Order: sequence, then structure tokens, then C-alpha cells
Amino acid sequence: MEHNKEYQSGRYRVVEQIERVKEGFRVSVTAYDDQTTQELNGHPKSISRFDARWVAATLEAARRDLVIAVNLMNKSIAGTMP
Repeated sequence: MEHNKEYQSGRYRVVEQIERVKEGFRVSVTAYDDQTTQELNGHPKSISRFDARWVAATLEAARRDLVIAVNLMNKSIAGTMP
């Protein structure tokens, strides 16, 4: 794993990852809504508010794409916050 970071952004738990795969580097950014999951008594197991995944050719491209995805996620989830 080249990059693995988990943190809280408002009500969302965010997981960022860059992983080496045969084709290059898999980039993923997911924002989970754990608060709603708890309110629903664990059904479903998790709720994703934002999910982006793809493969970049190089580690440099993966890092650049990760920044873009995090910015996009922040804009997306900011629009849903009161």
C-alpha cells in the first residue's frame, strides 16, 4: 500500500488509498456516513456518500489524481451539509 489514510470530515469517515496493482496504481477515495448507519441500527453495514476508484499509470499520477478526488469529494459532501 503506497498510501492509506483514514480521517473524519464533518459527519463522514473518509478513507483514501493508493495501492500498487498490475496495471499501475489503484486510487480510491470513499466517504462513509457512519452516523446514518448507526441510526438505522446497522442495516445496511455501511453507507457511502462519495466513492471514486480508478487506476493511474504512475505513482505520481495517482498522487495527483488523489488530490483531485479529495477536492471533488469535499465539494460534493459540502453541498449536503446544513
